[in-house]
Amino acid sequence: MLHSFSFTGGSDGGAPVAGLIADTSGALYGTTSEGGIGNNGTVFKLTPPAKGQTTWTETVLYRFTGSDGSGPVAGLIADNLGALFGTTLNGGISNNGTVFKLTPPGVRPVGQRPCSIDSARSQAAATAMRLGLA
Repeated sequence: MLHSFSFTGGSDGGAPVAGLIADTSGALYGTTSEGGIGNNGTVFKLTPPAKGQTTWTETVLYRFTGSDGSGPVAGLIADNLGALFGTTLNGGISNNGTVFKLTPPGVRPVGQRPCSIDSARSQAAATAMRLGLA
């Protein structure tokens, strides 16, 4: 087992229903549909253990607040700069869900906080998002 979530709505999330994606260093990224702030879900990273170690390290990258989305139940996708994209089932302006972009430190525009989230309304937020990359 790599990580055990609290499943009680803890700060690190609960109910990870979507699949994981991996980066080139072997870190895994995913979402929890519950837990975090107000039980709205989280985006997390699991970093592999250092050589000679056995424990993976969990980092919560973002905790949804409801107004920016709630209940991410679809998997994440990533671009070539490391930004993560996903959808939430609920939350946002009309509580119909959001499409979000989570930007990692190092690729953010000047003046933006690390691991900020950009969200927009989406009527089909529970469906997997496809990017048309030319």
